[in-house]
Amino acid sequence: MKIIRNTFHVLLIVTAVVGLNACGAKDPVSELQSKKWNVVATNGESYTAEFGPLVYELEKNGHEYNLKATTETIKEKTGDLTLSPSKE
Repeated sequence: MKIIRNTFHVLLIVTAVVGLNACGAKDPVSELQSKKWNVVATNGESYTAEFGPLVYELEKNGHEYNLKATTETIKEKTGDLTLSPSKE
């Protein structure tokens, strides 16, 4: 069950990145896909992830990205996320 949940999160992340890239944001896709990220959700979960699609509003804060859930379903499942580069 945890693998399915984490896979869902990664797929959502890639969707958000692709959506932001289409909106003219400075190519966050390359940076986000170039490394592993530590993910911390407002629901208390944390894990390391690589990128796939996601539906979040994205804000870069230094070396971290803050992702704000844009739908009630995502808010209930994961809450907002903070991504920081993994040291792995």
